[in-house]
Amino acid sequence: MNILSTCKIWFSWLRVCVLYYATRWLGKGSGTSLPGKWIEEGCPQILNYFNAKYREVIFISGTNGKTTVRSLLVKLLEDSGKRVNTNRGGANIMRGIATALFLDLN
Repeated sequence: MNILSTCKIWFSWLRVCVLYYATRWLGKGSGTSLPGKWIEEGCPQILNYFNAKYREVIFISGTNGKTTVRSLLVKLLEDSGKRVNTNRGGANIMRGIATALFLDLN
């Protein structure tokens, strides 16, 4: 990875964090949609950085019970010593996932 890519990731991470915490501080939601919208529209190619970062990915889909199943899985995995990155804010769309990935960089 070259220095330009590293700088772009760092500045993107910083902007995501500012948007995330500002949204939460202002009481305008869980903070995951606005930063994710910026990533989605402003630099979607930067998500390629995360392709090699995770060995295992679990997607949960369905009509009912997704949040409950996610919570149970996260608890079980963390209790067994695994490091888990999850979208605790609850936005299931790409915006929430992108924000969760960036927040996990710290």
